[in-house]
Amino acid sequence: MIISTFFAHQLKAKQLEGNDSIYHNWIIELKIFDIALTIYAFYLYFKCNFGSGKKISISKKIIDFIFACCCNLLYVIYRTVVKC
Repeated sequence: MIISTFFAHQLKAKQLEGNDSIYHNWIIELKIFDIALTIYAFYLYFKCNFGSGKKISISKKIIDFIFACCCNLLYVIYRTVVKC
């Protein structure tokens, strides 16, 4: 959600110049990308914290959940680098 909010503010200024449909479509595409990224971050969260009978402390699970919710892009990058 952070990505689309950042670009939405920049594109809103550009909308004043014209070509509303081009920028509107771009915002919709960013929102779809952001939703897909959020779903993938939650998939990684549940796979890494509850998959294959792993024993992980509750504090680590809470921190991972907050990280997956608030910074989903960084969480996906983190889980790509640091495997489960």
